Amino acid sequence: MNKLRKLQLVEKDCLDFFVKVCEENNLEYILDFGTLLGAVRHGGFIPWDDDVDLGMPREDYEKFLKIFEKYRSNGRFSLETYKRGAFYKIKDNSHYILNKDESKSEIDIDIFPLDYYDDIKKVDFLNGYLELSKDRSSIWKKWKTHLKREIHLKVLSSSFFKKRFISKTKGPYIGRGVETGFKIKLNPVESFFPLTEIKFEDRKYKAPKDYNNFLTLLYGDYMTPPENPKPLHHKNIKDIIKIKK
Repeated sequence: MNKLRKLQLVEKDCLDFFVKVCEENNLEYILDFGTLLGAVRHGGFIPWDDDVDLGMPREDYEKFLKIFEKYRSNGRFSLETYKRGAFYKIKDNSHYILNKDESKSEIDIDIFPLDYYDDIKKVDFLNGYLELSKDRSSIWKKWKTHLKREIHLKVLSSSFFKKRFISKTKGPYIGRGVETGFKIKLNPVESFFPLTEIKFEDRKYKAPKDYNNFLTLLYGDYMTPPENPKPLHHKNIKDIIKIKK
């Protein structure tokens, strides 16, 4: 078994633990980003991908963060925050990635909040800000984007800022949470709910009702793989190490 596949299978364990918590507590979630793309196009992981992405409607997302307290004693998985709460991760504490330079990397999966929106113009404005924050001009390169990223996340994570953009009610659109820092693609609620199921590896998981529309908004022609795919995140894996107890 190659190293990338070993990593994918550990991430799959994280995914199944996450889904177990959701099913036991009646929480909604979806396969998101490349994980959903992999399910549709490959029936599982994208062969060169090494990541798992999940989305949760804000109400369920916040419930999950509270409910997880009673699962902290599971012995293997923990809930970790990323960049001051931009989103959360389920971390596997029984394995780590050994890189070719002998450094170590954690193994985890991403959980993103999804919010309701009702004002397209506000979202367009916000997306313009998100693009500006990703500017790669020489001045940002000089600062290595660190200062920009810290300010950006602090602004987006503030409840004052979020309340100016998200809908106070459920509808008519649902999209990425403001604080995640991703450009917001608006999905009509009627094409998102009720959720459906889709096969990923050896079992079925939740997905948006019209996942074709969802993926087209994200990737355009998502069924055509790139000509020369490369590992998306961990490019220098030497081995996946199981921690001895």
